[in-house]
Amino acid sequence: MGFGLCIVGFVVLCAMKGNEPWRHSNLLVGIFLVLLASLAFGLFTDMGTLFDLLAQSKKIDQTTHDKAKSIAAVWAFVFPGVIAAIGANLITGWFTSKRSSE
Repeated sequence: MGFGLCIVGFVVLCAMKGNEPWRHSNLLVGIFLVLLASLAFGLFTDMGTLFDLLAQSKKIDQTTHDKAKSIAAVWAFVFPGVIAAIGANLITGWFTSKRSSE
């Protein structure tokens, strides 16, 4: 699920590439990316609890538990941080850009 969010974020960014900064789609995509980042952060932090439950029920061994928990902890900060920064950049670009006189 977490990596699915990564793919969704990447697809959304590719779909709006090349838009002028003043378009409303940039504002909406920026807001969507910030929301996606907060959802991903919650998902990756909850994965630690899931791995604890799997280890307690003996469905995974301790080595797998430790590796999975450390990887989830890294992704909990890397992906949401990058996606939230891109979203904030799009929102800021929308507010600071001058609207075209079409």
